Amino acid sequence: MREYIIKRLLMLIPVLFIVSLVVFSIIHLTPGDPAAVMLGETATQAEIDALRQRLGLDQPLFGQYLNYGKGRAKNILKHGTRPKLRQTVPAMVLPAVAGASLALIHWTAAVPIGIWLAICLGYGISMGIGHRDPRVLLTGLAVMIMHLAWSAGFWLQVLAARALGRRMS
Repeated sequence: MREYIIKRLLMLIPVLFIVSLVVFSIIHLTPGDPAAVMLGETATQAEIDALRQRLGLDQPLFGQYLNYGKGRAKNILKHGTRPKLRQTVPAMVLPAVAGASLALIHWTAAVPIGIWLAICLGYGISMGIGHRDPRVLLTGLAVMIMHLAWSAGFWLQVLAARALGRRMS
């Protein structure tokens, strides 16, 4: 029973990340501007632009996901909670990428980044085969970029909070 629960919890990690990608993508793939839809038809262009800037919708997707990671870290710091496993795994991407530079000293330092690359690219390949569309193969690359941006934002916020003297429980 314990193995079953652990297996299910580990399967939850990619599901939650995929859900965040889907929600994030839906916001950008729906017709129209999310800010214009939120404000209604009577909104002026200046009001729409101000809302887009306030929500960060005027930034590239990498920057938006970076801010998403920062927001997650702010929330954890604010409430003094320990990150859950599903939050910790994506947060480890940036340290794995940084640690890969140590592969110049010994090849084993590249193992974590190799595993991450294999998982992301394998996901893209499985999506491409499942949809029978070679363009979908780029999904793995998009997942890698989103993971890296989220992780970078998370660690930037944690390090900034540490520099200001806040503690993470």
